[in-house]
Amino acid sequence: MLMNRKIIALTAGLILTTAGLASLGSSSANAAPVQTEFMVTSLTLDNLIKTDAIGCLDDDGGLVSIAGSRLLVGGDGQTCSYSLTDMSGGTQAGSLTDEGSFIFTDLSTSSTYFFDYTARNNFEPVLITKFTRVNNDFSLGNDVVLSENITYTQDTIIGHGWGRVVLWDTGTGQLHDINISDGTVSTTNGAATEGSNGTYCGGEINCSTAGVVRPEDSSEADSGFQSAIAEYSNGAFSFIFPNESGDNVTYGVYRFYPLDGPRSDLILDLTGLNMNDFYSLTYSAATGQWCGHIEDSFSPQLGEGVFCAGANVSVTEAVAPPVPIIANGYRADSLGSVYFTPGSSKLSNVAKSKIWTLVTANPASIYKVTGYVQEARSSKNDSELSLSRARAVETYLASIGAGVNFTVVVDAGLVPVKNGTSDKARRATLFAMTPVVK
Repeated sequence: MLMNRKIIALTAGLILTTAGLASLGSSSANAAPVQTEFMVTSLTLDNLIKTDAIGCLDDDGGLVSIAGSRLLVGGDGQTCSYSLTDMSGGTQAGSLTDEGSFIFTDLSTSSTYFFDYTARNNFEPVLITKFTRVNNDFSLGNDVVLSENITYTQDTIIGHGWGRVVLWDTGTGQLHDINISDGTVSTTNGAATEGSNGTYCGGEINCSTAGVVRPEDSSEADSGFQSAIAEYSNGAFSFIFPNESGDNVTYGVYRFYPLDGPRSDLILDLTGLNMNDFYSLTYSAATGQWCGHIEDSFSPQLGEGVFCAGANVSVTEAVAPPVPIIANGYRADSLGSVYFTPGSSKLSNVAKSKIWTLVTANPASIYKVTGYVQEARSSKNDSELSLSRARAVETYLASIGAGVNFTVVVDAGLVPVKNGTSDKARRATLFAMTPVVK
């Protein structure tokens, strides 16, 4: 709050009216996304259970989901059901047939949904217009219409989230955050991309020899379907997903950061486990398991393997924060943060895209920007670097809307109280300042 921090600068005339915002580019945010924080603490191979699903699947459609106490797996023309307790079952899930091609889990309720889509021809893009609830008895529930249609491509990873589903198109660099309760879509451009000329490969001709950790390549999946666990924390998304097995790096499950890439953290080392064609995983909050589908894997070899094992997660339910009334009668509402590399105050293109999206979705007459540094990287220049990061955001705001009615307040926050030693401390946070009516 400003009463506790020195105001370093007050600069007038920097940003945008609502009309000015509408002309800036191609991002949309029709409503604030679900804000419950959900993170995977660990994935293990403890209590591993597995079975060969080829008898039911015939050939896989690639996606898995949780419906109560059952694991659903999309197959070739039908959706198959397995017990989360012992992998028994292997029977068609009610009347569900090709719906399994686009199934996903609401992790907060252990419920399955599937996207409704136009006719699909092999790996051609499809238009997604709505999704439908699958009840635990496999009957169909209500449809939820999307606030905007989404084009699903072979490069899309479906992220099972907590009260949300997130679609990361690693070809176009779009990230679609969908509120499961009402179908509201918030789209962000500038996400990391895959492929030889994508963000992860940096233009390398042969990614497999460049030592690049990147998401598993969808072009090698039988059907082009992929799903991951979508995390959300501190205003940022991350995806729990396998890396490309042919690259000259450790094979395993990684945490990928689509809006802060190319960046990844190894979560579970799968070296030597013969887990081939691993393109789909999900999580059951009811049983504390993570589950997935792999092909021609394990020992003895399973033609179409489905499995579950132990997992630990952290969930912080969304709670309306107290209104921070500042000395001059304003409250500060955090809109989100952008992140920096160590020692740097340079904004990446991904950060610029996020700033633009935050401002378009939250037009205000006054914004505050606070810069931070990482405790482990701290030095006598903490104040200077902290302020420089805030200034970088201020400068970018000026570049996209100079001369329109808007005020920016910039300050230096130094090391944040929360996550002060993590990479997330290297950030600048944007606040909308609103007059408090007494």
